[in-house]
Amino acid sequence: MRIAANTPNGKSPVSRTTRRLSAAVLAVPLSLALALPLSAPAAAQGPGSGTSYLEPDEVPERVPQATTEQDLPGLPDGVDVDRVEWIGDRWANVYINTPSMPEEPVLVQILLARDWYNQPDRDFPAVWAMDGLRAEDRESGWTLMTNIQQFYADKNVNVIMPVGGNSSFYTDWEEQPEQGKTYKWETFLTQELPAVLRQGWRTNEQRAITGISMGGTAAMNLAHRHPDLFQFVGSFSGYLDTTSPGIPQAINYATNEGAGYDAQKMWGSYGGPRWQENDPKQHVGKLKDMTVYVSAGNGNAGPYDREGAIPGYPANPAAFGLEAMSRMTTQTFTTAAQREGVDVIAKYRPSGTHDWPYWQYEMTQAWPYIAKTFGLSKEDQGSDCKAVGRIAEAEKRQRSHNLGTCTTNEYDAA
Repeated sequence: MRIAANTPNGKSPVSRTTRRLSAAVLAVPLSLALALPLSAPAAAQGPGSGTSYLEPDEVPERVPQATTEQDLPGLPDGVDVDRVEWIGDRWANVYINTPSMPEEPVLVQILLARDWYNQPDRDFPAVWAMDGLRAEDRESGWTLMTNIQQFYADKNVNVIMPVGGNSSFYTDWEEQPEQGKTYKWETFLTQELPAVLRQGWRTNEQRAITGISMGGTAAMNLAHRHPDLFQFVGSFSGYLDTTSPGIPQAINYATNEGAGYDAQKMWGSYGGPRWQENDPKQHVGKLKDMTVYVSAGNGNAGPYDREGAIPGYPANPAAFGLEAMSRMTTQTFTTAAQREGVDVIAKYRPSGTHDWPYWQYEMTQAWPYIAKTFGLSKEDQGSDCKAVGRIAEAEKRQRSHNLGTCTTNEYDAA
């Protein structure tokens, strides 16, 4: 097992006494923490926050099928693309009609690979980015809260971001969470979405699935339940032990506080077969043929946190409690992986809470492992360039990097 360099001597910084604490001990303070909403740091607002939609007559001519629907062959029965909305020439909002969740089309955001247009006969690997517990229906937290669009702009992968699924754990629920809402996320993501991506968006069979918080749990569960679909799985502050004492009740508190949903409608009675089936630590052996990446802070105030009245303790107690739960369950997962002989890239951070700036950082740290798993060439891993000519001179004078990701060189134009 590979451990992050910030864990001295390759050992976890958690003491033996701490390791003896059961999840049940954490359940009460954690439940109190879960009752407090996570605030969105203003500094983390991403490019999606002020982005307006392109009108049909504003879509660049090179953008294909920028109208109301896609007529794609080879999709599962009842599945079709309702419409495509273009945010930019490389950001498409795809609305998919699915019999699994029939109330309204499911929105999936797609960031197209760097060479999607200039290599029209090529298909591309995909990086899936799953959202957290408070996922919104209008836009992925990844584009609202991180620089994911800019980070992947020079990389030759399609980025796939399912939108919505508040408190769903992206799973098929035993009973529906409320009247008029169907949660069959696992069916949609594994049996229906891949065909749409393959037929309409030139996405190949190389897939990495990553997720934050609830999405980290979902990423691990979807990977071990469908190992033929994914070659890389990454959890950023996920809950990777769902059955130890106190953890099911904490998950229920989270789904109830997040959307008013009863987690026993999701996987049945606590400790029942569905909870066992969706416990990542119990099925880690099925991940042997994948690259497995996990990360977690420890809840202490880190570089992106405002410190509270107690030194080292963050001002947001929810961010502390949730990350403490993530850290404990991630360590349980990696212990189980070690027993099963599964190699895990484990990044245990010496501080940090349950918040988007840390997940943006983990996105960048996981990328080299994703690229290696896909076997991407150096060129496909990103543009290796710097500003030249008058552009470079302007940047030097301004002492800034406002131009963003460099994807082309300077050239003469009329």
